[in-house]
Amino acid sequence: MVFYSGSISFPSQATTRLRRTANGGLTWQTVDSSYFHYFDMAFVDAQIGYVSASNADFIPAILKTADGGKTWKPVAQGFSPARYELTGISFIDALRGWAVSYDAMIFQTRDGGMTWALQDSIRPVSYFVFPLRNIKFTTADSGWAVGGLAGTSLIVKTIDGGRHWNVVTQSGCSFRDLKFLNSQTGWIAGTASPLSIFFTNDGGNRWTPQSLEPLQLQRVGIRSISMVNENYGWAVSDLGRVYKLNTTVAVNTPQQNSTPARFRLEQNRPNPFGRLPFNNSTRIDYAITATTPIRLAVYDMLGREVALLFDGVKSPGVYSADWNGRDHREALLPNGIYFYRLHAGANLVLTRKLVFIR
Repeated sequence: MVFYSGSISFPSQATTRLRRTANGGLTWQTVDSSYFHYFDMAFVDAQIGYVSASNADFIPAILKTADGGKTWKPVAQGFSPARYELTGISFIDALRGWAVSYDAMIFQTRDGGMTWALQDSIRPVSYFVFPLRNIKFTTADSGWAVGGLAGTSLIVKTIDGGRHWNVVTQSGCSFRDLKFLNSQTGWIAGTASPLSIFFTNDGGNRWTPQSLEPLQLQRVGIRSISMVNENYGWAVSDLGRVYKLNTTVAVNTPQQNSTPARFRLEQNRPNPFGRLPFNNSTRIDYAITATTPIRLAVYDMLGREVALLFDGVKSPGVYSADWNGRDHREALLPNGIYFYRLHAGANLVLTRKLVFIR
């Protein structure tokens, strides 16, 4: 799913039609249905774009548009030695691009998609291939690919144009799509889980789980995601529904302006947390009914304060704080049970328990 300059061309993975909207998603027009499946799309400007597809014999192909997605023409097909479809593509300009196959082979083009060369084959375990679902490059050197199978996620990163990849496997949801605004800020999304969208602002070294609202979105997987900036974007669920996202990632920011009915300290989520690289932080929500001094801190089993999340005055509202399992000196704490405590004013104290797993 790709938004460009207020319009969208939309191949939700493995769709049988290529659709386009010019009004922000209110109405959609089918612009191509000549291929059996359409998998992924990449635009380099408002006019030039590419899409990966396969025919009824499952032979992969790359299509190109030069008129903003109104018409599409095939420019390449075959992609030997890949045995499966091209699940993801990425272009950084009109000439240079990458494609990834379901059986984890990465191809590169330097001539606008006319010819492709095998660049690498990702095998995190020597005897098993994890499927790759998508790939994104932000510069000629920096790129990521994601995938996974049967509850095991896979994310790989390159900083040398794809010649070498850093591979990480992780238990949890398998990933299907990713979006990077630049070399530091990005999202990955995947199968059904309350933790199926993750955010990074440090180039993928650490990932923070995102809250999914409405609740219906928590019960289905995310098939495709597109972000215009850090706060605004769209997601497509496994049910084919399109959701607008308004996502902010900040510590101790108000979530709503209405005054809560009572002070609250919610259970952190995820809990347990800390299994790197994806669940490496947890979110704590709390509600304040009046302007008052607030102190939110984390304590170990001996009652020692190990991390201070906020200490100051808050006005009425609902707030959130993130904790990454590190102490005052930014040292990673040991596995175990910890307590987080909210002091509001002189008399109110609320405490909850969390579990941190390294």
